[in-house]
Amino acid sequence: DHRDLHLSIRRQRQMCIRDRISGTTEAKTWIPIFALRRVSFLLAFSPYLLLYLAVHFGSRSEFINLWMIFPFTVIFIVIPLVDWFIGLDPANPDSDQEDKMKHQLWYTLLPVLVLPVQGFTLFWAAEIYHYAGLGGFGQIAWIVSVGVVGSSVGITSAHELIHRRSRWLQNAGGLILSSMCYGSFKIEHVRSHHQNVATPLDASSARKGISLYRFFPQAVIRNMVCASSIELKRLNKGGFGFWSLRNEFLIWSCVSILIAIMMLWFYGVSGLVFYIAQSFVAIFLLETVNYIEHYGLRRNQRENGTYEPPNPNHSWNYSSFLTNMILFQLQRHSDHHQKASRPYQLIRHLTEAPQLPASYAAMILLAWLPPWWFRIMDKKVKQYAAS
Repeated sequence: DHRDLHLSIRRQRQMCIRDRISGTTEAKTWIPIFALRRVSFLLAFSPYLLLYLAVHFGSRSEFINLWMIFPFTVIFIVIPLVDWFIGLDPANPDSDQEDKMKHQLWYTLLPVLVLPVQGFTLFWAAEIYHYAGLGGFGQIAWIVSVGVVGSSVGITSAHELIHRRSRWLQNAGGLILSSMCYGSFKIEHVRSHHQNVATPLDASSARKGISLYRFFPQAVIRNMVCASSIELKRLNKGGFGFWSLRNEFLIWSCVSILIAIMMLWFYGVSGLVFYIAQSFVAIFLLETVNYIEHYGLRRNQRENGTYEPPNPNHSWNYSSFLTNMILFQLQRHSDHHQKASRPYQLIRHLTEAPQLPASYAAMILLAWLPPWWFRIMDKKVKQYAAS
């Protein structure tokens, strides 16, 4: 009938678009996958553009307060719809493409460039908050939008950088995280989360049945306590105390405090309030993603009390094109946990890994509504465990 014909046409259109994006056999004559991805990762900076567009159009209309929620709306409504229309992008680069992509400076430069962009945007956004004459709704909307963008691009790029071998790149990631008052993530994520993922020992792995709102405060507190404990043990081995200048936990905390003082100096109390509030939003969004990435998945415990090695079965995976380009392929999370040092441009889609029902933005909205989340995801966890 007419409805079936419509669905058939839509599927064919999705497959055509997906094939061109993915670089599958039919599309390789159109453009090589590594060449397209090289350009497409520039989309990672598009959320920052949304902030500037919101101010540009808002200042030229009578609805400036309403325009402040524009970035949030695009990220959580428009982008998931575009991803749904395009369909999944399961293509992985072959060995020849990997060799070409692995050593290109371009891929390293992109997440590094986020550092100056994030720093400039943060102070520019504080100036907008202080001087634009926003009402109560506009101020809250602007804080939320800035925090969401900072978390989506800033924290995601920092996550990529802290896994690199270069100390300079790791520190660049630490600076980005400190701009959102979460420098402890650099320590805990690399030196605890990847070792303890999908076990009760991990602060970032949510057990089945716990809501996001119970998970969030526990995750933040455990993250900071774990980071400080890790650093204390490391310093004690070298004969240093907690208050040593070598303490990375203190260094990143001091960077956040310095930024807070600068906000207070330049913009007064409103600048300080803005900085703390947008940091809270960014951290909340980060921990929401952590909640989604490992919800309900657990490693088996051996008789001697140790756990089986982590594998792709212990992370939820998804491969929508647009969101993956914006998030440096963070949604291909199963392969990231299989080999954390693998750079983002080479992270693979693993069909055998547990698959989320939708992209991160849609899943974040779902996680904010616990009854719906449990109804959908508890069934997914049960089905995957039985498979």
